[in-house]
Amino acid sequence: MAGEGHLDRAWREVTAGGEPSDSALAGRIAALRATTAVDRADGAAGLVWSRRALALARLPAADCNHGHMLAMSCALEGQVAAGIDELTAALDPPPPSAAAVGDLHLGRGVLRLWAHDLVPAADDLAVCLAGWGAGGTFVARETARFCLAELHYRAGRWDDAVVTAETAASIVDQTDQVWLAAFSHAVAVFPLAARGEWARATDH
Repeated sequence: MAGEGHLDRAWREVTAGGEPSDSALAGRIAALRATTAVDRADGAAGLVWSRRALALARLPAADCNHGHMLAMSCALEGQVAAGIDELTAALDPPPPSAAAVGDLHLGRGVLRLWAHDLVPAADDLAVCLAGWGAGGTFVARETARFCLAELHYRAGRWDDAVVTAETAASIVDQTDQVWLAAFSHAVAVFPLAARGEWARATDH
């Protein structure tokens, strides 16, 4: 991938002296590199890069999607329980940035959802939706929202699942991020199809 090549070169430049010359920039590079690894389903590389980003997130302003990418990488490697433990440890003590804290909760919430540990998963996702800092991204917030919709579905709260998923889909439809809208619309289908509401499900 051309993107990976650019990121690898940027990483070499920012770490040319051994330690990062700009910790915030290095953290973002590492998190983006973790993202490209996850997009290629390379969990092993995703773990390496997300852990680098996580280490840098302890430094001021190094806000990135390290927690979410660590969670995705652990899932790809079949290490869901270990990933929950690692993210829990990363929150004790929490990093200084509210956005970094929120992203760690997002990652842990996703893994807890997939482990069907729904009550603590809901607590984690609620942190992400409660305005956890100006540095929190739109993508992280709406990822938490459609994950919460899936959580409601798994818990049997289908009315809540439909409302939350359709809210997420409506919000994201107003942006140009079609890839993100696909997740929200997909989750909306679960309760609608389960109820036999085929027309609404098909629209999504």
